[in-house]
Amino acid sequence: MICSPSLPTIQTAWSFAKQNRTALGYPNPKRPDYEFTELAHNRLHPHTRGLEIRPRSVDTAAAISTPQHQYLYNIGSTPIVMRWTHGGTMRVATLASGDSVYVMPFVPCAYHLESDADADTACLLDLRIGGTVTPEARIALGAMHPGGLERLLEEDRQWYRE
Repeated sequence: MICSPSLPTIQTAWSFAKQNRTALGYPNPKRPDYEFTELAHNRLHPHTRGLEIRPRSVDTAAAISTPQHQYLYNIGSTPIVMRWTHGGTMRVATLASGDSVYVMPFVPCAYHLESDADADTACLLDLRIGGTVTPEARIALGAMHPGGLERLLEEDRQWYRE
């Protein structure tokens, strides 16, 4: 729970995670590689999230990517294998119970189990923190003509008359 005395009403500052939360299966709800459960969040910071991620696959899993900074903590009692690609190179690491890792925005990562027996005790806490670039700006930049981004980055003053 987050409480802030500077807010007009305390209810705008926090939310409770319900005990009967529903886990969302991804990418296929009938045969998921992961189960995601959203945790309590602060409504004043909509681009900051806490998720519980439970890997369900052994050996392979769909990669997940987000525009947010991620801080992952293995809060389960089972090692979780993490695979990611950065700079064209595939990398693999095993997150033991209690390990944590930072993941940069837009880096695709996959998490899987070492064996089916680990499924009940595997759990990652994923704290996703929004960066300084708003989603609206990312969408606008993503829709630009390929040469437009370079021009935008080179401009440093107003070029038109008011």
